[in-house]
Amino acid sequence: MAEAKPRNLRIVMFPFMGQGHIIPFVALALRLEKIMIMNRANKTTISMINTPSNIPKIRSNLPPESSISLIELPFNSSDHGLPHDGENFDSLPYSLVISLLEASRSLREPFRDFMTKILKEEGQSSVIVIGDFFLGWIGKVCKEVGVYSVIFSASGAFGLGCYRSIWLNLPHKETKQDQFLLDDFPEAGEIEKTQLNSFMLEADGTDDWSVFMKKIIPGWSDFDGFLFNTVAEIDQIGLSYFRRITGVPVWPVGPVLKSPDKKVGSRSTEEAVKSWLDSKPDHSVVYVCFGSMNSILQTHMLELAMALESSEKNFIWVVRPPIGVEVKSEFDVKGRAMVDGVKGSSVIGLEEFLDQAMVKKVEN
Repeated sequence: MAEAKPRNLRIVMFPFMGQGHIIPFVALALRLEKIMIMNRANKTTISMINTPSNIPKIRSNLPPESSISLIELPFNSSDHGLPHDGENFDSLPYSLVISLLEASRSLREPFRDFMTKILKEEGQSSVIVIGDFFLGWIGKVCKEVGVYSVIFSASGAFGLGCYRSIWLNLPHKETKQDQFLLDDFPEAGEIEKTQLNSFMLEADGTDDWSVFMKKIIPGWSDFDGFLFNTVAEIDQIGLSYFRRITGVPVWPVGPVLKSPDKKVGSRSTEEAVKSWLDSKPDHSVVYVCFGSMNSILQTHMLELAMALESSEKNFIWVVRPPIGVEVKSEFDVKGRAMVDGVKGSSVIGLEEFLDQAMVKKVEN
């Protein structure tokens, strides 16, 4: 009997439109590409899908020699009540994050068309899709066209398990106590209401966030497996939870980290920050960041600014506009020095995305 010829493999990756999602997806793609090169898997190709404004962000994080291809899906943010450049969490105020999440569902049919096209073109190739948990509809589309799909979560299984359970059940609404247990995840232990963001606290099941989550999260069951950016030794509870509720393979593949020589955001800003950090004594700088999506109220921001200033400690604060304030508007944060890069003061304020790994790598 003649041996079957090995089939080509095509990996299609689709992160959500936020730096906290794109960067880990790029890191995973580069790891897979490295494995391909080591194993001389010349017949394996990797593609990353996203919207027009995010393709350059992805490209800027790929080395020139990378063979990863980038696929642009049509998307017009203005059609969804978003600013003309509102295709990424970092370009939107906190209040419009849900609008981008809802708008992302419009990518379903363009994604289906793309998958149908490559299945016709690839012939005997095998296709695997790695999707984002915010794009829960990917699993169903892949089932319909006959393609294997997995979710990749940039966070650990424990955190995403709590997130899933809270949004589906809103258990904090069933008690007046400050602590509560998760109905389908009791092994997670007591959760404090103070740990929830404002949208979770205010959710009643009919709000925009609840409606979106109840549409997206059930779609996770259509995927054939889960990849988590975690390690089994510290995340067994979360990994076991997902194995129990999904019945599909769950793999810890972490830590998935961006290579330290790959830049994120502005090179000039990162170089200025690094130079500033190098000028400070070891263990003398406080790093403040609420992530690429979250922010705080302006009153809280001012209190934090005054507290940092009164501490007389050097600090880096990655500033996003406070809740209720537009991204591009002017807002005052006491003690911020932010004029064309980083000045020689003891305080730094930054509005753009800053590579946390680079900051933490410097011994400060």
